[in-house]
Amino acid sequence: MSSRVAEVHRTTEETDVLIRLNIDECGSVNVDTGVEVMDVLLNAMAENAG
Repeated sequence: MSSRVAEVHRTTEETDVLIRLNIDECGSVNVDTGVEVMDVLLNAMAENAG
């Protein structure tokens, strides 16, 4: 069975966003927005979503 993986990279004048999602594996969460409070909130949401 092949793994189901998606990756999207979007760059604008204000942002540079890379999202990589593998729905077939449990793994780590890595959020780096440059704003510490956002990193904490998004990491918590991602880790508790499953």
